[in-house]
Amino acid sequence: MQNVHCHALEIDLTMAAKGETMALHSADFYKIGFKALGFAPKGDLNPCKDLEGVSAKVEYVESSAQPPVAHVVAIELHK
Repeated sequence: MQNVHCHALEIDLTMAAKGETMALHSADFYKIGFKALGFAPKGDLNPCKDLEGVSAKVEYVESSAQPPVAHVVAIELHK
């Protein structure tokens, strides 16, 4: 994940995979389901600071908005 930016409870980030990028958004990052696969996070996760550069599987819902932005549902962090 790249370009993680927060404003109040909103979060915007970019997911990059196989040379493609996708803009992702959530109006409330507390509503995103987070889990860790293969490791135990140290302390509480701060999505605004701890997601940059992390490998993850992201579940999202596509939007018809222009420009297109997908709405994040869940993030599974990988080490």
